[in-house]
Amino acid sequence: MKLDGTLANRQRVIHLELLTDNRGFTGKLHSQTLTPKFYYESLPDSVASSTVLLFEPMVATGRSLSLAIDRLKDVGVQETSIISVNYLASPQGLEFVQQRHPDCTYVIASIEEALTENGYMLPGIGDFGDRFFSAG
Repeated sequence: MKLDGTLANRQRVIHLELLTDNRGFTGKLHSQTLTPKFYYESLPDSVASSTVLLFEPMVATGRSLSLAIDRLKDVGVQETSIISVNYLASPQGLEFVQQRHPDCTYVIASIEEALTENGYMLPGIGDFGDRFFSAG
């Protein structure tokens, strides 16, 4: 099968970045609220009529993923048009986001055993941000 790039050329990149206020990219603990907030957003004009693949490596508490889905819905994306793609999820985080967004599709490589009170998944893979940004 030969790909001519037609499909790839029609795709638009949506860029949402969130930061949980308990840690930055260096993994240093700042507070214990585990509340995500936006710090960057770039959305194409056509986003409302798009099918969106939402990549979130780890769904620990589910708050960041839920906030990102809320933002997409705010700009007109239908919940049925959002596909969340995740490496790991805690049972608690998955339940949190599915209760708030039941019509999204969730594709998860591994559902972990538990979530600690500090927001870490068990067994997990360590701090994904530290590993990804070589800060650990």
